[in-house]
Amino acid sequence: FQWNSVAGATEYLLEWWGGPYSTTQQCAWSSNTSCHIGTVAAGATYSWRVKARNSAGESGWSGTWTFTIQPQPQPPGAFDKTSPVNGAVNQPTNPTLSWNSSGGAASYEYCYDTLDNNACDGGWNNVGNTTSANLGGLNNGATYYWQIRAKNNDGVTDANAGAWWRFTTQSSFVNLVQNPGFELDADNNNIPDNWGANSKFTRANKPHYEGQYAGALGATDNRKVTIAQQIPNLSPGQTYSASCRVKIRKTTDTFTFKVQVRWLDSLNKTIRTDTIGKTFTGKTAGWEQVLRDVVAPTGATAARFQFTATSLNAKLNLDACAFTQR
Repeated sequence: FQWNSVAGATEYLLEWWGGPYSTTQQCAWSSNTSCHIGTVAAGATYSWRVKARNSAGESGWSGTWTFTIQPQPQPPGAFDKTSPVNGAVNQPTNPTLSWNSSGGAASYEYCYDTLDNNACDGGWNNVGNTTSANLGGLNNGATYYWQIRAKNNDGVTDANAGAWWRFTTQSSFVNLVQNPGFELDADNNNIPDNWGANSKFTRANKPHYEGQYAGALGATDNRKVTIAQQIPNLSPGQTYSASCRVKIRKTTDTFTFKVQVRWLDSLNKTIRTDTIGKTFTGKTAGWEQVLRDVVAPTGATAARFQFTATSLNAKLNLDACAFTQR
């Protein structure tokens, strides 16, 4: 507290109250024209007055002044990024960044770039009060570094206590099918790894289109058989290329065979099934390729790359299957 001196005064008495004090407090009589009372409570209201004296007596109290201390700043609370997880690889080139909410946040901003320097070189992008952001046009096979920050009128809080995360996009034409040539059989049961456990689908060393083995689907009699593997982490609206080589021996049986992509939502429910190329109903002239670009439907997060045969009375072979992001 500070006040002007009064002519003839030798000492001053300050009286103040408010904040956590329900009774008046005093700075003792002193010749000073100021008094420091220490730390006060943020957001609290205080009042004060002063009077003077000399050998002839005391003055009356000055007018009472009242003031309010600035509230303690309340920046957004601590929060974390959630996806893509730190160090994630094979991410699509149009990933979705997501994060938990921050208490007290009025808005969020994201930044991503390709420099590993814990700084935003690409510029901050405001997304309002949402907790996700869709990116697009990223380069294949590139590593990106990203951060989120929450903002309000009192300040800014970086996610994960300021730690930046990174993810790497998938390389161009990365085949998302596991064991696409049916070469792997880790448990030596003659059933290709990653393609289920149906004993009618085996690994054959001939004929094969490439490598040393191919997949072989035996007779299904009058039943329907589906061989499949699930491909996760797909993006709605993204175009993918699906293909496979098929070889079917001569048969007099009436059958159908299809290579398909069955799109699944986050609850693993079917959204749609796309047939890749044609439906086979008879012998092929050697190895025939089926190929088609397919667009992941709204809500798709995964797909089953599958082979479906009905009433097959012959053996057919599959090789060089692929499912790649365009």
